[in-house]
Amino acid sequence: MLIKNAFRRNQSRPEDHGKKPFPADKFENEESKEIKESTTDPKCGYYIKDERTKQFAYSFHAAAERNGFVLDATVTPGNTHDSHILEPLVDKVIEKVGKPEVLAADAAYKTPSITKYLFENEITSALPYTRLSVYSQMQKKSMVCVGQL
Repeated sequence: MLIKNAFRRNQSRPEDHGKKPFPADKFENEESKEIKESTTDPKCGYYIKDERTKQFAYSFHAAAERNGFVLDATVTPGNTHDSHILEPLVDKVIEKVGKPEVLAADAAYKTPSITKYLFENEITSALPYTRLSVYSQMQKKSMVCVGQL
């Protein structure tokens, strides 16, 4: 769609630059995505855990102190990833009771953006170790070592 609009704007075609033209049906067959929505509760999200577990659900996110006392909680649709909720939840906790020294969370919260957020706010993170993905392992094997080890 963007390429089509760019051609209209610039009035130029790939053929004008010595390139192959796009196939005729390239922009005609746009893919559509089926969105599932509950008829009884449209605010809930379609949660997919694995191949067999699919349901409409909500997720409950709680921030607790070391003794289990809940400092703040948020409810989101089930199709919202956990990592999108951490920053607003921590911000609410900072407003209410102050900045935590350490934040412990499960592997769903271990993303580069969350790590950066915690580092910038000087909060120590206690996130679980996760194995390297196949892509990361391939990159690691292709790295070239320069100098002595």
